[in-house]
Amino acid sequence: MNKNELNILIIPAWYDASNPLLASFFHEYCEALAKSCSVSLLNINYYNYSQRDSYKIEKEDKYNSRNYELIEVNYKKPLPTNWFGLANKFQKRRFFAKVYKELKKHEKFDLIHIQSVCNSFAPYIARELSNKLDIPYIVTEHYSGFNDIYNEQLLQPFASKKLLQEIVQGAQIRFGVSSYACKQYESFFKAPFELMPNLVSNRFIDQKSTELNRDNKYKTFLCIGRFDDNKNQLHLVKAFHKALKTNPNIRLVLVGEGYNLDKIKAFIELNSISNEVTIRSFMPKEKIIEQIDCCDCVVSSSFIETFGLTLVEALFRGKPVISTSSGGPQDIVNDSNGFLVPVNDEIALENAMLKMYANYDTFEADTIMEYAHKNYSESAIISKMIKQYEDCIKKHQN
Repeated sequence: MNKNELNILIIPAWYDASNPLLASFFHEYCEALAKSCSVSLLNINYYNYSQRDSYKIEKEDKYNSRNYELIEVNYKKPLPTNWFGLANKFQKRRFFAKVYKELKKHEKFDLIHIQSVCNSFAPYIARELSNKLDIPYIVTEHYSGFNDIYNEQLLQPFASKKLLQEIVQGAQIRFGVSSYACKQYESFFKAPFELMPNLVSNRFIDQKSTELNRDNKYKTFLCIGRFDDNKNQLHLVKAFHKALKTNPNIRLVLVGEGYNLDKIKAFIELNSISNEVTIRSFMPKEKIIEQIDCCDCVVSSSFIETFGLTLVEALFRGKPVISTSSGGPQDIVNDSNGFLVPVNDEIALENAMLKMYANYDTFEADTIMEYAHKNYSESAIISKMIKQYEDCIKKHQN
């Protein structure tokens, strides 16, 4: 099949064109995919009476130009969220009818790609569209918490665990973004998953990268992510504080926002390390690239990561990494690009930062970047995905 023959419909669990933090991953995937085939993204918004005004206002589209088609369908539910049974089925049927009517205005699609079945009507809509249009669907899952005790609450009111399992089991193929994720999803959904890592935008390749900083006596560690309990930045700051006592030539930069910010600031102030630790708010990807280039090593201190995107982005810029063994990073980090440490082990993280400082000259930027390009570039991932699309379509037709 060539580009003109393949038409893919992407249905993500979340997308907000007015907020790049909630849209950038799917936007970048669709942009990369659009270089090889026709792509449409279906953004379905399900809102209640109290939210109606926000959906009457036309939001600013941060992506003024895109190479894929954005199809948006808004649906105001006529019944309370907690009405289950027949009422909930009624809402689903009405919502699907509206989505189907909109999609009939567009060219015929060859395949539906569900991007996460978490906390959304997306999986239900996708399966119904698959049946109605007689086209296959596949699933890529990203969510990390299906096996925690709150998963049933997370799914409501959109679907039950049983319904989600049926939808995922009915997919032509299912993907997880790491070996760890695949095992978690197989346990929850009772269906096999295959590994397909996330891709990193060509922006991390196209922008000229810097050489590793071997001469400056100071080494800067960078951590990017929400300031929450899972990302565990307070644990990182504590480990850094201990390492600083051994080596005063290290610095730490935190980029993010979140409910643990005040705790982090309080610890920094209490221990008088504000000159050594810098906190910056979330920023566009172009600025993130600059932050990575200005640092010497990127750190992830999470409890759980289904992938480890900031680590891979660092590798594309030729920077070594340190990460907890939180799931996805075990697929990413090796002896040539960084160190893995046990989860929530303050002493191990402290020692890893000191080890990185002492052994920095052993890392080669070219080797690090070559590994990233081979395994996580747009061309590497999209070529694999196109092959999967074609195989699923042929299997469905036969």
